[in-house]
Amino acid sequence: MESIEITLQSLQATQILVKNITPNKTVLKNEMTEELFATEEALNLVLKGDSFRDAYQKIGQKYASKAKNE
Repeated sequence: MESIEITLQSLQATQILVKNITPNKTVLKNEMTEELFATEEALNLVLKGDSFRDAYQKIGQKYASKAKNE
């Protein structure tokens, strides 16, 4: 029974949070870096004919190289 009470309390707290949260669109937009779209970039390579595995390896290497240079 205690676990159900804890779950209900958690859901109530979540409801309060969701009702009162206001996203900072400027901050969110600034944090949308190129890496966020890596999956889409890999899928575009697949659409152009690369195998799924090769596409993800290429994109992974691209961002691993960028991380080393930073």
